Amino acid sequence: MGIASNAAPDMKMHVFEAPAYEPPLTDRRENDGGRNGPMHMVIFTEPPSGGPATTERGQTIGLATDRPAVVENDQEPEPAPEFQMDYYLQGGYRQDDLDWTIAAPTGSPDVLSELQWQDVESAMVETGIDITYAGHWHAEGKFAYGEIVEGRNQDSDYLLDNRQGEFSRSNNVNDDGATIEVSGALGYHFDIAGKRSAPRLRLTPKIGYAFHTQQFNTTNGFQTIPALGHFGGLDSTYEATFFGPWGGLETQLFLTDRLSLQGSVEYHWVDYEGTGNWNLRDDFQHPKSFAHEAEGEGIVASAGGRYRINPAWGISLSADYQKWKANNGGIDTTYFSDGYVGETRFNGVNWDSYGFNLGMDYRF
Repeated sequence: MGIASNAAPDMKMHVFEAPAYEPPLTDRRENDGGRNGPMHMVIFTEPPSGGPATTERGQTIGLATDRPAVVENDQEPEPAPEFQMDYYLQGGYRQDDLDWTIAAPTGSPDVLSELQWQDVESAMVETGIDITYAGHWHAEGKFAYGEIVEGRNQDSDYLLDNRQGEFSRSNNVNDDGATIEVSGALGYHFDIAGKRSAPRLRLTPKIGYAFHTQQFNTTNGFQTIPALGHFGGLDSTYEATFFGPWGGLETQLFLTDRLSLQGSVEYHWVDYEGTGNWNLRDDFQHPKSFAHEAEGEGIVASAGGRYRINPAWGISLSADYQKWKANNGGIDTTYFSDGYVGETRFNGVNWDSYGFNLGMDYRF
């Protein structure tokens, strides 16, 4: 009995160095001009009769080497956002020392009266907004408020020059009052090396205007010279205000994408105004017993660090230092209860301050 043969024809594989015809590859990459397209398998079958060979296109074989390697260093840096706003809130501790003196109307003694507020401690809270526009332009504004919780006051009067002949001194308590600061500025960011990736350094020169005031409330009087001891009824106030334009420089060192260090310094040109109400002086008017005015300068410096928890939230820690003085063109104006107004030389005021802050910020 004859059996029909259904065996499959033999398969042969041919390797061509330069094929005369390349089947069209419809899935080549459009961006490489067909040079790095995937490889294909082509199977040739030859019928038993020796007829012409036929071809069947096989599956596409994709190789990892078909894709060009990406070199991170050749990538362009991520463009800076057109608009970026950071809102922050921080709390902290501050300590202030402030003193001023006046001369007698005749010029001698050169220090007639001296007031000192020492170790004045305040619990501070500060809030503000930092805005960056077009990647480089900068604007900022801040408001700070402090509640005085502790402090000492000394009031001394002299008969002779150079603080000689002290005939009156009282040592009092200053555990009440407030501090207020308002500041705004414009600046421009200069990114060293022009990259947004860390590490990098940013320099930001600024110009601005600031207002600083301290409101002291002195109580619990104690007469040291002469040694009369405690006296009641003391509830005097003094308000010291520094205000004017300033220029400064801020530096930011971005160590990583999350961690950065900041430092800044500001120079202030200030006008000074002081107003006092000595409640136990019957010969003075109330609530404005006397006023001070002068011109001077101030230095404000800050250093700290910031860590970004995620793209939106960050935490910060900073230390601040301030040193102010106003002793140019000083005038003390005293308002007496009988309506008389007297003037004498205001020798000047000095204010030193340092503080620490811990805060959080949110980036929109």
